[in-house]
Amino acid sequence: MLTDNKNLKNVKSPRKRAVSATTNKRWSDNQKIEAVTTFLMLGSIKLVSKALQIPEQTLFIWKRSEWWNELVKQLQVQENITLSNKLKNIVDKSMEIMADRLENGDHIYDQKAGKLIRKPVALRDAHKVAVDMVGVRDKLKSTEQVQVAEENIMAKLEKLANSFAEFANNKETKAPVVVTDVIFGVDNGSSTDH
Repeated sequence: MLTDNKNLKNVKSPRKRAVSATTNKRWSDNQKIEAVTTFLMLGSIKLVSKALQIPEQTLFIWKRSEWWNELVKQLQVQENITLSNKLKNIVDKSMEIMADRLENGDHIYDQKAGKLIRKPVALRDAHKVAVDMVGVRDKLKSTEQVQVAEENIMAKLEKLANSFAEFANNKETKAPVVVTDVIFGVDNGSSTDH
């Protein structure tokens, strides 16, 4: 069950709560999930309340709960994965078309022959494609290098933290040096006895 109450986590969720029910029954998990997804689409508790017939006060309480935030994160991750897959398919098809056009040329209509023919791609267009692809490749490489650098920095910081902790532990176990007698004097080299 979607709840922050540890006692109710293992309680089976009701199927669906009637809109007009004013008893002390719980809302179903499906209704809670629907509220979150509707909120992500509409961006307004007031609109969600009207659309799903769930009191605004209930929605505001849910919105401040841990399960709401966890569900929002899960839904956003799923949405990002779906979008990423769609973009990957578009990029793959675009790359196939570019490769075909670079290799075989653009389709043009030959009026004399009355049919479509392939005309070689202009040098300017081929150059533009090459420059764009090199730019994308370099951007991907620099992103990978930044990630590796960040991982190295984190490893070094962790090593430093461990060293400082070890140093602090060693300081505490050693007995401090206590100086009891200190004699201050100035000897200028000339001694006179009176």
